[in-house]
Amino acid sequence: MNEINISKNNLINHSKEYQRCINSTIENQFNNIENYYKDLQEAISKDKKIFFCGNGGSFADSQHIVGELVVRIKKNRKPFDCIALGTNQTISTAISNDFSYENIFSREIEAYAKEKDILVCLSTSGTSKNILKVLSKAKDIGLITWLITGKKSNKKPYIAQNHIYINSDNTPLIQEIYMHINHYVCEKLEEEYIK
Repeated sequence: MNEINISKNNLINHSKEYQRCINSTIENQFNNIENYYKDLQEAISKDKKIFFCGNGGSFADSQHIVGELVVRIKKNRKPFDCIALGTNQTISTAISNDFSYENIFSREIEAYAKEKDILVCLSTSGTSKNILKVLSKAKDIGLITWLITGKKSNKKPYIAQNHIYINSDNTPLIQEIYMHINHYVCEKLEEEYIK
């Protein structure tokens, strides 16, 4: 086994890459981030549901964001009506077994969602079959859809109505940046609804 050492310089360089990526993303995507905030704010004000979903690390991040919105960031306020798709293991395994894993999120959206609710998909590639399927089903129902993903590519079948593109192809970095953005958005939503 090769010995691998970490160093302060390597960690600093990693941090610089993170800073470069977040600055570039904010510069190029600020209008989309602002519109994302406005859509979530409007959904909350009109008692609409907000759904999040993703695979792997993005699944964990979806649960994390929903936890922030339902509970709180810093201060007590009303809970926001948010659901992380795929968290009920009975439902998820039944859908995977009886239909296919591609339907794991779309079946739940079909069950729970109403017109003008919001679906937010976190996907570093933007091309996962279950993400494309839930976006398609959400469109049929009349949801407002957001895809937060990596660097824009003409090869990707972007079917969401709205996008935030993280300026990177590095999966961990993309996930770090969209958590940075979502934490900021959650904090601003909370500030707006503190009594």
